[in-house]
Amino acid sequence: MLLFLTTILRADVYILTKRGDVFRSDDGGINFGLVSNIGHPDGVSMYFNNDTLGLLLTESGIILKTADRGVSWKAINALPTSDAKSIIATGNRYYVVTRSGDLYMGYEPDSMSLLSSIGANDIVDIAGIARELYALTGSGDVYYSNDRGRTWILKGNTGSMNMKALVMLPDTLFVVNNTGDLFRSLDSGKTWTDISTISQVGVVDMISDENHHLYMVTDAGDVARSSTGSSWWFSGTVSQVGVVAIGMPTQPPLPADEDRNKRLPFRIYPTLTSDYFVLEADPTLLNKHVALFDLAGNRVMEGAIKSTKMTFNLRHYRAGIYFIEIENYSRKIIKP
Repeated sequence: MLLFLTTILRADVYILTKRGDVFRSDDGGINFGLVSNIGHPDGVSMYFNNDTLGLLLTESGIILKTADRGVSWKAINALPTSDAKSIIATGNRYYVVTRSGDLYMGYEPDSMSLLSSIGANDIVDIAGIARELYALTGSGDVYYSNDRGRTWILKGNTGSMNMKALVMLPDTLFVVNNTGDLFRSLDSGKTWTDISTISQVGVVDMISDENHHLYMVTDAGDVARSSTGSSWWFSGTVSQVGVVAIGMPTQPPLPADEDRNKRLPFRIYPTLTSDYFVLEADPTLLNKHVALFDLAGNRVMEGAIKSTKMTFNLRHYRAGIYFIEIENYSRKIIKP
């Protein structure tokens, strides 16, 4: 128990209110202080990639970015929607889902395009790890995609109405409704079990930290946390009516591109090219699938790695930004 408390006390926790106030806790959700106002009265979702980089989504489709722990925010994109609901990132892809089921994707949050339609209305949340994405409706339907959001199937139903949030962990899914009932699935969303409740009406959001601990927040600003989901305790409050979202860093800060490239099991060069690029791959990647995507997420080239050194021709492709993906790794290539 001491290890859990030590871990969460170092974590930033962010709270967003409907009128745009952003509160931050530097001690794991115990004490909160007002750090900024985003200047928009319709915020709906937050995503923090690391200790400094954060994104915020408004219902009107505006994406805002912070690089100073929520002190200042800059609008970087405006999606053509009036019912945006949730923003997440998985791997090197960013996703925004609307309540009506439209899914937007981009390799950068300031460049996103419509990818697919989930085929359901009343979407309340989305979650994902690597290729897999899940979407939750207010009536408890759970939709699943195993191709990074391009196609969707109905996976199951939680058996409860008024659902509010979805959390995806390795081998486990959690959902919560507005009365604080927590449901868990151990079979990829097919069947669900009610495992606990915080006995508090007005739950609006739930997230997990990098250690897979769960956090809930109510519309009155009360924050509850749990290490397993089976029991909860309230840690703090912002004492603000109209809370809409909770956020916290989900992974440690990313290294510089040069350092990250050295850790990959392959190398790409040149990354700025008008005709060809070379892939040098570790022997462990032989026969693995390789694909090239444009900035909108369209697959423009694919195949298998047949040699530890291969050349790819870009002469017949339009100028722009491309991403080569192998397993769960990716690198950016620019064709001027």
